[in-house]
Amino acid sequence: MEAVMRRQQYQSGNISREQKGNSVILTDIDGTLLPYFDQKFRHSYRCECGHVLNTPTLDRALPVSCPCCGGTSLNRNEPSLGDCLSIVSEIIKRNVSPYQRAAECLRRLAGKHAIFYMTARDETFFRETQTWLIRNNFPYRSHRQLMMRKSGDAQLPNRLKASFIKGLDRRLKPVAIIDDDLSLIALAKSMEVSFIWAPLCWETDSYYGKLIDQLISD
Repeated sequence: MEAVMRRQQYQSGNISREQKGNSVILTDIDGTLLPYFDQKFRHSYRCECGHVLNTPTLDRALPVSCPCCGGTSLNRNEPSLGDCLSIVSEIIKRNVSPYQRAAECLRRLAGKHAIFYMTARDETFFRETQTWLIRNNFPYRSHRQLMMRKSGDAQLPNRLKASFIKGLDRRLKPVAIIDDDLSLIALAKSMEVSFIWAPLCWETDSYYGKLIDQLISD
């Protein structure tokens, strides 16, 4: 019964009474806080205009948009759910270290905002994910901060995360989404919050790195 209650809490996004009313930063984990173990693994995107974007070709100094039409409604090529779970299993097995500055930046942001981790990882990885966050000094005080995919849920990551956000307490006010998935730009725009592209945001000289620093200093 306790495990069921815990799962319902972190999937619905409920937080403790003292946190309610805070502004919220929502961050992904894989590809955002830590690299994929296979450095050759790359996502590609297709814009609504039909143009295919490969992320290494995008300008690091500018916000992401389609170089053909300037649009930001992008669909990501997605591996199967089984492949995703295999990737996560390998990341956990290898105990992949976080990107430099990721934990430091989130700790500084946590002084002003509640930090929520929303990930397409299956809930069966809850314990390992929680342990990794704590071990690497990410701001993590409650299991309510960690939102994960229910076992058997095959939604695409962008739709899954949209459902996480929809389930947040109404008193919470998201201010930014940090993610490596560019298909979430459209969601962030619809919510009128900042989209911050990772892992580029951990580099101080990039456009998104400057956005992170601005969030910290505001």
